[in-house]
Amino acid sequence: METEIPVVTKNDLVTGLRSVGLSGGQHVVVHSSLSRFGRVEGGAEKVIAALKEIITPEGTVVMPTFTSRIEFFAEALIARCAAQGKEGFHGTVRELYDTVRQIWLDAGFKIVPFETPESLWKRFHDEGVFTHWKNWQISPQVFPLPGGELVHIVKHGQPLPPDQLHPWCIAGTVGIIPETFRKQPDVRRSEHYSGSFAAWGSMTDFILKGHDNYSPRVFEDHPLYRMKEIGGKILLLGINHGNNSTIHVAEEAAVRARGVNVPHEYLGHFMNIEAPLDAAGGQTHGKIGNAEVRLADTRILYRVCAEILDAKLTSGELVPVG
Repeated sequence: METEIPVVTKNDLVTGLRSVGLSGGQHVVVHSSLSRFGRVEGGAEKVIAALKEIITPEGTVVMPTFTSRIEFFAEALIARCAAQGKEGFHGTVRELYDTVRQIWLDAGFKIVPFETPESLWKRFHDEGVFTHWKNWQISPQVFPLPGGELVHIVKHGQPLPPDQLHPWCIAGTVGIIPETFRKQPDVRRSEHYSGSFAAWGSMTDFILKGHDNYSPRVFEDHPLYRMKEIGGKILLLGINHGNNSTIHVAEEAAVRARGVNVPHEYLGHFMNIEAPLDAAGGQTHGKIGNAEVRLADTRILYRVCAEILDAKLTSGELVPVG
């Protein structure tokens, strides 16, 4: 017997979101999966419209628009080779690194995305580029490479035009809702080459300020840290805390505040936050169609992450190095 797929209307979305506590003037970062709802009438655009209707321009809607850490550089590499009359890149990893380094210098980057030739090629390997990028031919498909072996990077298709060769033009990889959101004319996207966010509403400038490639990295400039500073919320639509990027930043904030040398990923699986966050009154639960919905308080989540770190340090489960 086939499971019935629910039809979700905009009214269903608005009602369901209000039921978990979403309201006007809040500042909320949204992680989402459209398919988990069932069939949403109007698709991603209706989900975004429901969020904007509830939050109003007095609040702020924020979404991650992450991309591959190397896609911008790969596209720029292909465009540069095409301008030189070459069909792709063919050379050593050292030559690849030197070319990519020149790309980020020409783009005005003040950060260093890859420290060494080996770290650049490892990123190609670790992101599964060899098998998951359509229309690309990248070889050899091994890491590390034997000394002196040549690498070949070819894109079967047209290079991106110059007006699209910017980090903020690269398509995101985190779903159709944020991808639709970041293309809307009243939405602004930060310029970070891989970890960008898009925002709409009153605190957009504050949340995205400094989240780019053109100044030294400052931890407190991260959009998810700034969401804590303004008392923001975290809305999970059809996904759980396993996809909650705020936890990464909250873990690092706790480690930094204590000045201890321990792994920043001390929670283990992110779903380990669920029970203590519930116990602290830090989130509400609901359901829209087939999608589970969670609305969490960012400041409480940061506090719970810090308390978990303290407990692990006290029990000896985590032992600082040095």
